[in-house]
Amino acid sequence: MGLPGKVSLRKAMEETGGVVSDLATHFTVTRQTIYRWIDHYDMRAELSKARTSMREVAKDVLYEKLMEGDANIAMFVMRHMRDDGEMIVLPPDVLALMESMGISSSDVVTEWVALMRAAAANQRHVSTDKTDSRKG
Repeated sequence: MGLPGKVSLRKAMEETGGVVSDLATHFTVTRQTIYRWIDHYDMRAELSKARTSMREVAKDVLYEKLMEGDANIAMFVMRHMRDDGEMIVLPPDVLALMESMGISSSDVVTEWVALMRAAAANQRHVSTDKTDSRKG
């Protein structure tokens, strides 16, 4: 396929939320071709904007489902969002390494949560020991 018009590429970016693999499927080309087109039209900022827009929609949907009491969404939020509401995102090179090792990101998050809980429990134990030693 030849280079699409800028308007067509912009519209597809908005429809796919800036997911390059979805853009490639839409135009039946490779991801590398999509990046060449984006660079040709100097549209990196628009790609980022499309991605941000989709993240905002996703946050809104998560919030709605969470307020409805959806337990699966509650677990997702606990595993994948920081206290400030931003997603916990692993860099692509780390994700690729994990995939090559057969480790899923959800496995890492589960292990991380367990480590954080253990650290918090240990901190409470240390604080309690200090309080007890002052009493004695």
